[in-house]
Amino acid sequence: MAHENDRSDLLSGYEEIGAYLGWTTRQAKHRAATGGLPTFKIGNIVCSRRSTLDAWLSRLEQSCLVQSEISPSKAASAPPSLLLVCREPDQSARPALRGR
Repeated sequence: MAHENDRSDLLSGYEEIGAYLGWTTRQAKHRAATGGLPTFKIGNIVCSRRSTLDAWLSRLEQSCLVQSEISPSKAASAPPSLLLVCREPDQSARPALRGR
């Protein structure tokens, strides 16, 4: 029974991952390539788990709320444009900073 749950949690390919997040295949592929999307490979197939993506989105949301000092109750009624201001740190900038 646990194996069935594991399989239903698994998303295989950028198309499934993007569809789960409401993104295009291209958007999912780009975010994975730039380090902003939790994925792993099984052979040549890029995969992610629904539970991992949900946890990642929750962490991202919480970090945005902390940065903007908006309480979760206020965030629920805030206009979407206010919540879109927060972005993840640019992962591609990190290696350049380490070299200095």
